[in-house]
Amino acid sequence: MHFLTKISIPNEAGNKFISSKDFNQKMDGLISNLKPEATYFCVENGVRTIFAFVNIENSYEIPAKAEPFWLAMSANVEFIPAMNAQDFSKAAAGIKQSVEKYAHP
Repeated sequence: MHFLTKISIPNEAGNKFISSKDFNQKMDGLISNLKPEATYFCVENGVRTIFAFVNIENSYEIPAKAEPFWLAMSANVEFIPAMNAQDFSKAAAGIKQSVEKYAHP
């Protein structure tokens, strides 16, 4: 199952993390542990934020993906179910049924 993983890093913990001598190596390790399809770094709500699209087959894999960010940066980690174009195409029949049953004329 595809997830948009949102990792929000509190400023104080983020400042400490990026000030470490091996910052690049640590960040590379954190990101490679996610095995993302795509990763974007930005600022949201005034804090460093990482958006990564990951594929997770089993729910028990989630802690192994989130723990490193919690431990390294006290980050807030969210896993938001997401669909790619192929998934959305498969969902079309269910969407059509819902429209037919629940949409107001």
